[in-house]
Amino acid sequence: MLDRKEMARQHLGRLEGFVDRLQLILSAELGDELIKLLPELIHAGACRFEVYNTACEWFYSTKVQPDHSGLYIYLKIHHEIVHASVNFAGLMQQYGDPALARQVVQDIISRKINWSDLSGVLNAGITPADLFAVRRYSITWDMRPNVELCAFYQALKGPAGVNEAWVLLPDMPSSSQIPSQDKLNPVAAHLRRMDFAQIVIDELVEMLFKDTATLESLDKVVALAAIHEKGCGQSHENMLQSQFPLILELHFASKDALVRSTNMEWLAQNGLGEALRRSSQALDTQLIRELARGRIATVYQFLLRFRTSKRDGGDQLDHRAAAEARVIVQGLLMSAFETATREREYGIAAALAQITPEIEEDDRRQALELAMIHNRRIALEWAHFLA
Repeated sequence: MLDRKEMARQHLGRLEGFVDRLQLILSAELGDELIKLLPELIHAGACRFEVYNTACEWFYSTKVQPDHSGLYIYLKIHHEIVHASVNFAGLMQQYGDPALARQVVQDIISRKINWSDLSGVLNAGITPADLFAVRRYSITWDMRPNVELCAFYQALKGPAGVNEAWVLLPDMPSSSQIPSQDKLNPVAAHLRRMDFAQIVIDELVEMLFKDTATLESLDKVVALAAIHEKGCGQSHENMLQSQFPLILELHFASKDALVRSTNMEWLAQNGLGEALRRSSQALDTQLIRELARGRIATVYQFLLRFRTSKRDGGDQLDHRAAAEARVIVQGLLMSAFETATREREYGIAAALAQITPEIEEDDRRQALELAMIHNRRIALEWAHFLA
């Protein structure tokens, strides 16, 4: 008596349509027949890799092991009305032919990449699944370094950024609770092991810095800067200083003062120092914006730590720096009051009016009236140091 697969195989010979044949092959798990169809499916762009933390049932075998940190590689097939997921390891395991698996992986991924220039490589749609498939089945492929570079670039460009790139590492550490600059130093080391010159790694980072939309957290800015070669001179400083307004904005966006200061200190020591030292319009604009939000203590802390004079050596408070910080804040209060009023932050405007001697009495009274009319709380973060 014929078993189910033999019956399906006999029926397959009576089918003429490609889609009908493909559906039957998948349903009956006729691996040898699917292998015959793969070149045509790949050519049509109907195949891609994905990863999941459970093994796919089609072509699953108890001998199949995860391909990367508990993740399994799926071969996703989308051709006309056919939408199927195949356990790639299980399918390849039926044949025990490494050359076949290697060729399938290379054919699928080669459709994505323009190998002719770095920009073409970096902007290819390489996914973590593509990278894991190459490492598992085609580790000696001469195009593997480009796949690695593209995968890390896409990870760093995305919203997860730091964490996603870190997960791509072959020997991912067990703990994720480490500072971003330390987390991505291993990324740079891994790319160097792939024989990428530091100049290529630096170019990758500089491309990311030019795309401001990718720099959505100060943590990510720090991590990207850490991949760039430290001590490489003017280009490193220029890269950070070109994003000075954005870095300031991201710095003040953080609610955690310790993390905020730690990140900025690292940046100040690694290329942002000159931009912090000079009095720039970008700095004044950001400080005024924060004062107009009532964050007077946050601004004062920033000035004490990064902008004003300090004693040589040690972390003791320099009274000269404290006095300088007070002078800077007082010089910005009038603009902050005007900004808060313009933005209808009436409670903050009224509070600022009380500590700004330059404001006329009529304007001070009007600010209080507006705050009362609009039922706004008249308060600042902390301001007694200006007294």
